[in-house]
Amino acid sequence: MLITDNQIREAIKNGEIKISDYQENLIQPATYDMRVGDEGFLSSLKQKIDISKRGLFILEPGDYGIVLTFESIELPNNYAGRFGIRSSFLRKGLMAAVGPQIDPGFKGRLKIGLFNLSPKPIVLGYKDPFLSVEFHKLSEPVKEPYSGPYQNQYSLSANDYEDLIFEQGMTFTEIIKAISSLNVNVEGMRRSISNLSWIIGIGFSFLAILISVIAVLK
Repeated sequence: MLITDNQIREAIKNGEIKISDYQENLIQPATYDMRVGDEGFLSSLKQKIDISKRGLFILEPGDYGIVLTFESIELPNNYAGRFGIRSSFLRKGLMAAVGPQIDPGFKGRLKIGLFNLSPKPIVLGYKDPFLSVEFHKLSEPVKEPYSGPYQNQYSLSANDYEDLIFEQGMTFTEIIKAISSLNVNVEGMRRSISNLSWIIGIGFSFLAILISVIAVLK
């Protein structure tokens, strides 16, 4: 059962759902908005980003990044969560590449993979609400709550980005830049050919006139 805003407030008040740095104004009609945390990673830069110091997390067109939520969350054995990117960012072309399930019994901060599918950079500010989480109360507690590798993790680990650092080949961002460069080169070639055709056309016209003049003089 998807719970409403008042039920979210009640579950947090009673300690059923635990959210660090809880803010009343982040509750929506049937979701809770989570904010951009202090750690991130960008595939284009191949390095960890301290968002709290920079203030911004910028994904270039085609870029892939990982962002930690500012809040940590703890679900009991009879609750599950689902999350999605806020519509204001979706309209800009930002997509989540992981999830969207938060299993019963999960404890920790959410690690969200992000893709910029737009032709323009997308900017996320530190502590900007970017993720909406909905909570589902289950008919009964699960037998085996979550105990996977992300349990009790509150920062990015080497495993979260080592594959991106040591990946072979071009990143999606680099591919887009290469395609854009190719388009510019093709356009330049087209203009050169067009100019050359124009020059050749003038040359043939001049030659035709010259032949006609010679024929008249004879």
